[in-house]
Amino acid sequence: MLSQKIEIFQVIEDWIISKKTTLKEDIINAIRKNSPLTDNEIINIVVKYFVSYLYPDKINQQISEIDINYLYSLTNFFFKISKNSWIVIENLTKEEISLLDFIQKNWYSLSMLWDIAATVELFKEIVNKEISPIWFNYEYLWLDLWTWSWILLLAQYIQANRNWFECISNYWIEISLSSFRTKNLVDCLLFWEIRSWNTTREETYNFLKYSDWQITHVSNETIPTVWISFWHYLVNKAPHNPDPFIENNKALFSACKWNITDATRFFPEKIRVVLSGNPKDVIDNSNKMIIEKWNEFWIAVFKDLEDKIKKEKWNDVFSINPFIFPTWIEIWWKINRQDDIWKRLIESWKIKQLPDWRKRWNNINY
Repeated sequence: MLSQKIEIFQVIEDWIISKKTTLKEDIINAIRKNSPLTDNEIINIVVKYFVSYLYPDKINQQISEIDINYLYSLTNFFFKISKNSWIVIENLTKEEISLLDFIQKNWYSLSMLWDIAATVELFKEIVNKEISPIWFNYEYLWLDLWTWSWILLLAQYIQANRNWFECISNYWIEISLSSFRTKNLVDCLLFWEIRSWNTTREETYNFLKYSDWQITHVSNETIPTVWISFWHYLVNKAPHNPDPFIENNKALFSACKWNITDATRFFPEKIRVVLSGNPKDVIDNSNKMIIEKWNEFWIAVFKDLEDKIKKEKWNDVFSINPFIFPTWIEIWWKINRQDDIWKRLIESWKIKQLPDWRKRWNNINY
């Protein structure tokens, strides 16, 4: 047995942190800026959001690199002790024990927030999108489908304001109980409405189904890791699938087909998937397809795949679990390998690698 204390790492270069501005001020500055947001500006929002997620009273306070390094190092320590049962935890404060307990209970909800490099890329894709308010009569309606941490909801709110929409409605639909832990964050920022419903059920969208609202943007980040198959909605019987990307789209398009127009935008816009019975085939398998809005991210192509499965007699494998592996997503009109999107910022040295961190779309450590 080995007793260990929390080791503090420098997570971000000191000069990147805007120490004189609060999270709320960074959000206001992002809304008022006319040019695209830079990596450094988005890094500040993401890391300060993470601190405020754990301490909602920090929203209106200046946050130092000491706070940031400490909390990210704490998450690194959590993964270290999770992987090494021989480590004995000693000399921790009550606050540190409480934080580790919260991280343990909500690690999936927090996974986007401590994966800074990848989340900055996703945030940047959303926040810098140009959407004409004329297409929607200056009314902005956005849905976030079960993204747990709400960080993309913030990106969407900034996007709407930067595109000069006059009437903004942000709906965050969530089933996770961790949502109640951060209610103070919602009350302080005031840019969304929470609906505690199941995003995989068609009736969840009845508040839109019988209206004439046009959906401006949808974020559905619930995509499994590259070598983990989508849980197909006809096969999945588990009530709490953490990555219900296909199920979300099936429910949304079934209920709100007429609320989704040619101008409606999605994140991600496109995903390339591989159809295979072997997860090792995700790199070189030739049986690939693009799922996107125009084929309803799955529904329109499912019957073709089902017919192909029957024709080629793949029933022995696919009738139990059709292996549909996500491999690449589109970011800034470029198809990027899903588990590599964090590399650019790591290789630029703006964000440091921590030895035990877990990336959002890759179970392998940095």
